[in-house]
Amino acid sequence: MALAEVELTSIVVACAALLVLVAAGAGGVLWLRRRFWDGEDGAGQAAGFTLGQLRELHRAGRMTTEEFERAKATVVAAAQRRAGGSGPAKQPPASGGGRDSG
Repeated sequence: MALAEVELTSIVVACAALLVLVAAGAGGVLWLRRRFWDGEDGAGQAAGFTLGQLRELHRAGRMTTEEFERAKATVVAAAQRRAGGSGPAKQPPASGGGRDSG
């Protein structure tokens, strides 16, 4: 009967280890999903850089002013898209400019 207890104990330990492994895997998947797949298709993002990181690269001389400005515009546009704004509001066309009345 002692042999059955040992086998049962080893089964319980193996199941517990498997549950821990599955929980760790699920946590890893969730972390990766938040980190890399945040609901955006990735278009328009400046290789995942934040504005602060871009400023630091520019200050360190690892990025030219032109590169910084382009990357900054991309980051700002992506942030505006995520926030639901599509940039500055477009003005409606001027009234009466379509046809000549005469």
